[in-house]
Amino acid sequence: LPCETVTCYAPNVILTDITSSSATMLIVPGATETSWEGEYKAASDTAWTSLGTVTSSPFTLPALLSNTYYQVRFRSVCGATDMSTWKMVSFTTDCGTIITLPFTENFDSYASGSSSYPTCWNRISTAGSYPYVNSNNALSAPNSLYFYSGTTSYSMIVLPPVDLTIPLNTLQLTFWGRNNSAGQNLKIGVMTDPYDASTFSLIGTFTPVNASTFEEYVVSFANYTDTGAYIAIKSDNMAQSLSNEFYIDNLSLDLIPSCSKPLDIVFSAITTTSATASWDASPTALSYEVVYGLPGVDPATATPISVSDTFYVMTPLTATTLYHLYVRSVCAGGEYSEWTSLRTFSTVALAPVPYTEGFTSSSVPVGYNLTSFDVGSDTYVPGNPPNNLMVNLYSSNPTANFKTINIGPLQSNYELAFEYAYVLWSGGGLVPAGSGNFIVAISTNWGDTYTNVDTVINNGLAGYQSYSLDLSAYDTQIIKIKITGNWNSSDYYLAIDNIYVGPIITCPFPTLLTAGASTQTSAELSWTENGTVTEWQIEYGPTGFIQGTGVYDTTNSNPCTISSLNSGTSYDFYVRSVCGIGVSSAWSEKVTVTT
Repeated sequence: LPCETVTCYAPNVILTDITSSSATMLIVPGATETSWEGEYKAASDTAWTSLGTVTSSPFTLPALLSNTYYQVRFRSVCGATDMSTWKMVSFTTDCGTIITLPFTENFDSYASGSSSYPTCWNRISTAGSYPYVNSNNALSAPNSLYFYSGTTSYSMIVLPPVDLTIPLNTLQLTFWGRNNSAGQNLKIGVMTDPYDASTFSLIGTFTPVNASTFEEYVVSFANYTDTGAYIAIKSDNMAQSLSNEFYIDNLSLDLIPSCSKPLDIVFSAITTTSATASWDASPTALSYEVVYGLPGVDPATATPISVSDTFYVMTPLTATTLYHLYVRSVCAGGEYSEWTSLRTFSTVALAPVPYTEGFTSSSVPVGYNLTSFDVGSDTYVPGNPPNNLMVNLYSSNPTANFKTINIGPLQSNYELAFEYAYVLWSGGGLVPAGSGNFIVAISTNWGDTYTNVDTVINNGLAGYQSYSLDLSAYDTQIIKIKITGNWNSSDYYLAIDNIYVGPIITCPFPTLLTAGASTQTSAELSWTENGTVTEWQIEYGPTGFIQGTGVYDTTNSNPCTISSLNSGTSYDFYVRSVCGIGVSSAWSEKVTVTT
């Protein structure tokens, strides 16, 4: 094939100066041409923007965004229809200053990892690679900025400089923060040199009210009078010889509003039917407006409630219900602040009486709080049936507790009843008497405080045993029950099952169901009768059968023998007391016998 003749040569493009908002370049002719067509775009865009015909060199491309990757290209114009190929160069504009407000950052556009933090920000640390963008504990998924410092170290992040045209004392910084432990904090300040930690000047310290919960923080620079232009956030607890862990998210730098919103909303005195919201006073507020309701309530359309103080009692509410709340300031001249960010709370869970909890699923029941206890069933201490609350108590785990849902209101003839068992962790044998105890405590103020009412020492007996407590003293009251297991010796399980609060049980169930001698076709059973009845009903079936589908037998004998069984077969047996016509106790624990 013949060679193609080139009649118009592409220019050479040489970048000579890049700022935060412009790029200057030399256009070197490919031959004798004196004009070029030009186009440019941000690298992330798909469409090019025309620069028209360019006739001068050097050429400056203006009005660019800071810290942005651009592409620019030129081709020679050698005639009306004679153009060269394109010559393209790429560049990134400088970081520049913070000049557009609000300046925001949610850390979600960055990869997570110890080397990752926002471009154009500076990191100074004696604690290692901190802070960095982290994919854990974000207020708005997926990322947050994670700070850490040790007892003798610090870490800090420095924002890009604020433009000289914006007085620093007209700004406020807002972000959401979460610490890992009470007392951990972040310090917010201003620096004159973003690379010299000694120039840090403290403006405010953020210590959340509650650990492990995101809270909003606003710091004003209104009183700053020095010449620094760099806002910095620092993790440093060296004065207290404490380590520090903190996550921040949804940061915003903006002008101080003339009507500032209330801050630090907290909820207290939460019951089944009411809750109190309180907040820090806004320095510009004359009064406040509150909007609350079920999820989805919109402050833009809901009718606000006028409040003259810095708290509001919400009532009547519904138990075990999630609510949303917003607050704003009302300032002079009828000016309003922006609404606070969404805050949520849930009313106290309340169970009506009579109340029973048999732990039929493996989930923690609504309203329960477990410390070391778990819901489940172990080979040596199965549920009665199917699951229970259990804990392994031993030298390294000497105490555990759980708290029930609020229950009530009670009546004068009510009792608390449940079943409990002690079983050795290894082998499931008898636990020696005196090896531990459990304490029953009652709260009448929604779990704020508890009063110990009974202590039960392990008596060394096998199987589930019955416990009951007269609750007549709590007539008309709502109670919350706390049970604490305490270890003295050995290594064992403590199990609790079938919790009941209601009218005193007049027909208690049998306990300590035990298998005696068995033959090829029979099994002997015995149990402890906890009342005065002399008639019992026994249900049995192949091991694993569902109660209610087994074979029933009635007896007046204790012990008794069940006959006509199949040889070489494993059976499950249950027994209950018959207290009268149509009146029976709950079923006992299960015992398994193989003929």
